[in-house]
Amino acid sequence: MSKALSRNVYLVSLVLIIVSTVLIYSKASPTVGALLYFVGALGAIVSWIGALIKTAQLSRWGWFVGILITGGIGFLIYVFAGPTEKR
Repeated sequence: MSKALSRNVYLVSLVLIIVSTVLIYSKASPTVGALLYFVGALGAIVSWIGALIKTAQLSRWGWFVGILITGGIGFLIYVFAGPTEKR
């Protein structure tokens, strides 16, 4: 998964999670909110795993460990400032 695709999927997933949280807590539509939350979380996990695979393919083990340990924060740093090619 390319870095740009990972970034786009992750940002859309974050928006879905925020919208779903608003729907759930406003009690407007908790069922739709739960569904949106599930889809958003699934997209975030898929893009995170894609970033891990990409950094492993590039043999950027420092980035790999950083993304693996720090989770969402490390992933956000990677999608905006991470490597795109091998050393």
